[in-house]
Amino acid sequence: MRSKLAAAVLVALLFAPSAFADDAPADRAAELAFLRSLNYRTGDVPLSEAGATLKVREGFRFLGSKDADKVLQAWGNPPSEDVLGMLVPTSPG
Repeated sequence: MRSKLAAAVLVALLFAPSAFADDAPADRAAELAFLRSLNYRTGDVPLSEAGATLKVREGFRFLGSKDADKVLQAWGNPPSEDVLGMLVPTSPG
């Protein structure tokens, strides 16, 4: 189940940069405020729930379970307690 969830999150990340492409400036400001509210992590990130450590390489950042769930909900997904986290690129392009 977790591998399917991880695959779904990775596929969603491929489309993330275009998710807000047609927003008006006010919406863009709200999007930026939302993105700044997230706690991005880099380097070695312990995933105690999975009994592993994720080595986040240059060009990516990691969001913990709460922030990843916020992003997934912003994309229209229902709340979930099964989200371990999310890798996101440091730049949209």
